[in-house]
Amino acid sequence: MRKMISNLTKKQISLTVTLAFGAASFSIAQESAQEAKADQSAQARVIEEVVVTATKRGKSERDIPVSIDAFNGDDLTAKGADGAQSVLLSSPGVSVNQYYSPSFVQIQVRGTTTSNVVTAGATPVGAFLDDIPLANPSLFGANPNIDAFDLASVEVLKGPQGTLFGGSTLAGALRSVPNEADPENFSARLFASQISIENSDTKGNSHGAMLNLPLGAGLAVRGMITSRENPGVVDDVRNGQKDLDYSESEHWRGMLTWALNDRLTIKAMVHEADTEVDDILYTDNPDRLERSTEDGLSPTVSELSAKQLKFEYSADVFSVVAATATLDKVDTSSLAIDRVAVGQQPGIDLYTHQVAQADAETHEVRVLSSELSSSRFAILDRWEWLLGVFAYKSDQKAAGTLTVHTLPLLDGGLPLDLAGLLPVDGISNSLALSLTALNNDTFALAKERAVYFDATRDIGETWELNIGGRFFRQEFSGAVLTRVVGITQNDSELDNSTEGFNPKLAVTKHLFDGGSVYASITKGFRFGGVNIIVEPNEEIPPFYDSDELWNYEVGLRTDLFDNRLRFDLTAYYIDWSRIQISQRSEQGLSSFIENGGSAKSQGAEVNIKAILTENIYFTVAGAYTDARTASAFMSELGPISSGSRLPSTPYWTGSSSLEYMTYFGPVNFTAGLSWVYQGESFNDLIQTRDIPAYDLFSLNVALSAMQWPGSPQLGINVANLTNEQTYNNVLSPINGVSDYFPIRPRSISMQLQLEF
Repeated sequence: MRKMISNLTKKQISLTVTLAFGAASFSIAQESAQEAKADQSAQARVIEEVVVTATKRGKSERDIPVSIDAFNGDDLTAKGADGAQSVLLSSPGVSVNQYYSPSFVQIQVRGTTTSNVVTAGATPVGAFLDDIPLANPSLFGANPNIDAFDLASVEVLKGPQGTLFGGSTLAGALRSVPNEADPENFSARLFASQISIENSDTKGNSHGAMLNLPLGAGLAVRGMITSRENPGVVDDVRNGQKDLDYSESEHWRGMLTWALNDRLTIKAMVHEADTEVDDILYTDNPDRLERSTEDGLSPTVSELSAKQLKFEYSADVFSVVAATATLDKVDTSSLAIDRVAVGQQPGIDLYTHQVAQADAETHEVRVLSSELSSSRFAILDRWEWLLGVFAYKSDQKAAGTLTVHTLPLLDGGLPLDLAGLLPVDGISNSLALSLTALNNDTFALAKERAVYFDATRDIGETWELNIGGRFFRQEFSGAVLTRVVGITQNDSELDNSTEGFNPKLAVTKHLFDGGSVYASITKGFRFGGVNIIVEPNEEIPPFYDSDELWNYEVGLRTDLFDNRLRFDLTAYYIDWSRIQISQRSEQGLSSFIENGGSAKSQGAEVNIKAILTENIYFTVAGAYTDARTASAFMSELGPISSGSRLPSTPYWTGSSSLEYMTYFGPVNFTAGLSWVYQGESFNDLIQTRDIPAYDLFSLNVALSAMQWPGSPQLGINVANLTNEQTYNNVLSPINGVSDYFPIRPRSISMQLQLEF
């Protein structure tokens, strides 16, 4: 099956109809293209509001006292984005570090990270398909990148979302919300695209289709499928292999809506995704898209199957939503460790192979008010409220092996004394030529049970109060079995539990029509878990505890000049305790997590959108983030002092776009220039390697004829216009050899779309 690369989409934007940048789009009233051209100057374009479900009910992003960057699904299609993660660099205060493959990326929001790579355990930022958690809570696993085609919206929720979304949203969440099946209207969409990338000997072809079919009696089905190819750019100069990081992906989704009557509706969803990458996108130098130190490919494969069944019942004063979902994930990663990097004589190859599997179940029932509450007690009057119960279980397994391949010397001995590599007695030059040196199986069962609530009430004419909370209990248990050259070295079982309360409080003051200020306090937590121990080492803790943070935030929201200018300003302060720190053993064979110290992050974000003229639309966003340790602790890299900057956290990030749109007869013409900036940062807590600042420019041109049969739309995009040659992440192994993860070179893509 065809597979996909997610990070490429940040630079590979091919345009379709009604191109829009950021989270806004033009709203243009017209009855025909000819009328639009003749009457263009009289039409009013406004910045569209995006309805989100970040509060478990449909609501305008402007009415929620939480920092949200919401991206309309049509805008994503217009930008040619092929993955939900494509929007992240357009969100101020967000950085993305690539590692392994497009599914193994580290998303950083407001500096809440201690590692520049995906580690064991839950990520700081949760990923969701609708309300289905996609990230593993306890063991190493991929961050699935949902295909952007036929999504209703993508929501970047900043700050802890633990009140409504639980233990996988310590620092925020990325939610992909699909379009539902529509019982009223038939629709269909087809697209095909091709991309050409400098330094690549292959071209990438992608295609997809969507069909929404009403069947009558309130019943409808909707299906989408995409197949994408992404060319590789890194060459192996030693073995003569080209485009090592070539990847393929396939996504398909089926949706059902059945309105049995005016009150009861049944909805169902099935989403399948497969991603395959031939080799890791990395180089062994910062200046060239090549490497010469690897013996063999390091492929990664990610498979996902998500299913959801939802019942919605609407009464006069309340509604009930009951949902159950399952998620099955298998992530396979292999790494060929080169003989040069291990610092020994030629003739030794090390290969690691790891399979991470997760089977999760989610069950949730929530009751929502349909109208403001009414009671003879004044304090209970005029509330918009929500009450829910939640149960989650994830059964996970990680199986890993380390295999040693050798070449014999003339005397029959081995060119390496393995006793210096493996932590076990009796390993010597007399071993066989090829052996599985380490074998590890780790099992983890993570559970969460919770009751949560959220309520909003007007206080007078201009004030609004929002309160919420989540009472939770998290449990995890696990077992670790380690064998060295077939000999059992570690066999342990453990369990632990955590319970607590995540509160939320926000107050909003409405200054004028379209203007408000808010202040909020929220708390979030992240799952604890079981460490994957692949060597006998008593210093490695068998498990680690959950961490938590408090987020204090104030914000200004304005919509001015009849929704033609939007200005948002947010300031925040984060207090993070019991932080989970990724460590590595002295032998370098085990990566594990332990709790240590605290950290603080503070900063500000600004987001401006403006319709400058009837033809020109402009956006600019920026953020300043200062994230540092707040206490001293010991890490694998040495002692970390209080005040050390957290890794992969630039002081400054920003993005901007400028778009021009006009009509030539029945044809709509759109041209745009966009820019993304990521400031300088470091790859680890002791700043071993710099991650340089970089700018990325993209140029877009699109033509569409909505009045023609099939509403043809043609888009051309040039990503990384200036062919910036740098890297956005660097990994420093303990042997001193660094792996650099480059920005993709300039690419040119073309996309044709038909819509019915």
